[in-house]
Amino acid sequence: MDLVPLTDNELESRQSLKWNRARPGTVPADIAEADFAVAKPILQVLTAAVAHSDLGYPDFDSDRGGPQRLGEVFADRMHNKFNVPADPRRVEVCAQIMQALCCVILVYSQPGDLILVHEPTYPPMARAIGDLNRRPIAVPVPDRDSGDYAELLESVGSKRIAIIILCNPHNPTGRLFTASQLGALADLAERHESVIFADEIHHDLTYETPHLSIAAIDSAASRSIVFTSAAKSFNIAGLRCAVGHFGSHKLLQEYRKLPWHLRSGASILGIEATIAAWSTCEPWLNEFRALLQRNRLLISEALAASKTIYTPPEATYFAWLDLKSISGDPDPVHMLGEERNILLQNGASFGQGYSNFARLNFAVPERRLRTILSEIVLSRDHRESP
Repeated sequence: MDLVPLTDNELESRQSLKWNRARPGTVPADIAEADFAVAKPILQVLTAAVAHSDLGYPDFDSDRGGPQRLGEVFADRMHNKFNVPADPRRVEVCAQIMQALCCVILVYSQPGDLILVHEPTYPPMARAIGDLNRRPIAVPVPDRDSGDYAELLESVGSKRIAIIILCNPHNPTGRLFTASQLGALADLAERHESVIFADEIHHDLTYETPHLSIAAIDSAASRSIVFTSAAKSFNIAGLRCAVGHFGSHKLLQEYRKLPWHLRSGASILGIEATIAAWSTCEPWLNEFRALLQRNRLLISEALAASKTIYTPPEATYFAWLDLKSISGDPDPVHMLGEERNILLQNGASFGQGYSNFARLNFAVPERRLRTILSEIVLSRDHRESP
């Protein structure tokens, strides 16, 4: 089950967001798409469905339907791989995680309520809070050895927090929350009677430290809603399929009061591809993760002599770069795009105070990553030369 890099011609002809909007001659490393072909079992499932014109509505009610089968595969995987005692009867299938978050905000909070997030904040999360007229309260992403995280959470005040949004593994920093930090979040949720919404879409893409789900923390399990997807780990984001587990029947019953068309939308192709990914593609995932590990180390080596600040992520395929060393331009990401033809995700979109930062997607072949890194280093050297 080989990991096959897509050629430059294949990438430049793609219609997906990352490559479609990149002008000729630029190298995009911003959008969360990987530059590799999908695993063969996924391709075979999709090809068979198209060949048989099996493109109708998914059967959400039958035990033989794709959503039911997906729920069982998901629950089994969460239990065996992440120690989450998931119940298939408390599983919800939808199109994407941000859709589920918007639904959660609508169900478990009211306009004006406080919602806790971590900063830097994944931009769609911040937009969801603002667009639905809730108020964000942001706390910094803690370091792994941070001993004052519980005290930091205490400082948020006494006004009720309706929902705690947890992006773990964290996007963009790649941080993994520790057991004690998750326990502190659970304590906060208990004090405020908050619902915890966890986006764990990158939980497969960890390195030295395994992922720990908030739903595996006993004190948080019953008030947690955990959503994930095969979208990032298996490079099938455009197929639109996400799966979530609700910590109690009561939580799920409240969620399902929303109209079905508001909280649904997964397609047969997305469902069947996700089943194939989680059932048969672990060898492909292991190879993908090994490449990401090599790329993560390559970034450290390339930037070792540079003034670019970079802490290797514990998970995800994102490098969160502090580009203060590229000091000749107030917008280093824009400069890299215009002068060096390298597209990174601008840190300013993750919150105020991050305009010197950039998110680099390193789910690319080594050759392309070396090109990206050399342009970053050359740009800094050029700016510093007399």
